[in-house]
Amino acid sequence: MIKKIKTGDLKVGMYVNKVHSSWLSAPMSMSNFMVKSEQTRKNLLDYDIRFVSIDTIKGRDVREVKEAVNEEIKMSMDNTFAAPLDEFRINRPVPVDFYFPGSKGALEHILKKELPLRDDVVELFGERGIGTVRIPQDQKGAYDRYRLEIENEDEQRKKQGFDGKFVDPEKVRQEFDFIADYYAINALSLVPDVKLTFDIYERSKEAPEIALRKEDRTGGELIDGWLKDDINILIKKDHKEAYQTYLIDHTRNAKDERVKASFIRENAKLLVENLIKNPRSGKLMAETKNAVSDLTQSVIDNPATFYSMMRINNHDYYTYTHSVNVSTMSLALALALGMNDKKDLSDLGLGSIVHDLGKSKVDNSLINKPGKLTDKEFVKMKDHVTLGVELLQENKAITERMIIPAAQHHEKLSGRGYPNGLAGDQMHLFGRISSLIDIYDALTTERSYKKAFMPFDALAILFKGQDDYDMGILQTLVKMLKEQET
Repeated sequence: MIKKIKTGDLKVGMYVNKVHSSWLSAPMSMSNFMVKSEQTRKNLLDYDIRFVSIDTIKGRDVREVKEAVNEEIKMSMDNTFAAPLDEFRINRPVPVDFYFPGSKGALEHILKKELPLRDDVVELFGERGIGTVRIPQDQKGAYDRYRLEIENEDEQRKKQGFDGKFVDPEKVRQEFDFIADYYAINALSLVPDVKLTFDIYERSKEAPEIALRKEDRTGGELIDGWLKDDINILIKKDHKEAYQTYLIDHTRNAKDERVKASFIRENAKLLVENLIKNPRSGKLMAETKNAVSDLTQSVIDNPATFYSMMRINNHDYYTYTHSVNVSTMSLALALALGMNDKKDLSDLGLGSIVHDLGKSKVDNSLINKPGKLTDKEFVKMKDHVTLGVELLQENKAITERMIIPAAQHHEKLSGRGYPNGLAGDQMHLFGRISSLIDIYDALTTERSYKKAFMPFDALAILFKGQDDYDMGILQTLVKMLKEQET
């Protein structure tokens, strides 16, 4: 039987007997064909074909389509199976239909097959409490093939050093976007009741959420809560200049010693990040030297205050934060070892704060990789030491003594370090300090893919490598940390 219907009502499985259009607008091939995909209907509409005739003997009838729709609505627990939502990849087309029990108990069609599972859709599902979906039994084969494909990809990703949520490439992309877009700040740098010139975000979940908007005022209780609960607070990278101006205007001359110390630390972080982006800048290097002078004097005056600064936002693992941490703790440890000469301390402090400058020449995908480096990647990463030394040697304001922490922070007394395999007396005191503090800070800072070690556990690990580190310096570090805890 031939029926004339609207082109918009065409469905897969219908047989088009004739298109109702002038021969000028429709190609000769557009007659006597089976509709095999949704794209066919779209093509007809693109040709401005508004009506077609279908042959219900050779293909589906309009009534059959309506019955199929009714059958779809009648999906139940008996003819569907459950699948956890986290088994599906974000932003990848899903080969099955998703159903979920509605308010009246009947299964609702919540995602059509072949549509991508977008991250905003997942967020909406989460708001509705959808963690598991129902899939039609007749789509079990498509689901099994999809899962096998994902499992094979996961195995390959694990061989590349990824694990947990980061076996999903989309999660890695999101993490890189986060690192590129946000900058971690210290809650101690915020002054109660002062109007903000930037937005503040909290990151308690994967995605940062707005906590305070520009023009809002920070309450003292909120700041205390962030500090007490060690909440990771951030600003957008494009608000960094506004944040730096805020620091200068409101925290640099604060009466509270911890707030003043926070200014020195935050200012050093901002300078180091800019220096990493532009390592040959003489102006930035001069400003960094001045910041290290302030840092050195403050550590001399009150080393315990600076150690307490480091314990805030211990999940702020950026190269610039790590650099300031290593410089701060190296200075505190040097003082504990009896180093009192300000020139020695200044050289150690500057050398430690630029010890990772060579990472500016290494691919960011390795620097910020949320997973273990493969052997090939580790070989490339090791180049950052030599590259950093070369960059520092080009700067006339940097002396050879200042370069020692950069050159030796991956060397080990056992000779098993790199790049030169130095051993025993070949390692300078600056190198012995910086190599120990570099690994200690890495162990005690949380990263996106691994938890931080507690100080005691990190020290236990270091003691197991007693051939690699100077035991006298390590024991002084233990004593220093113990005193600063009490």
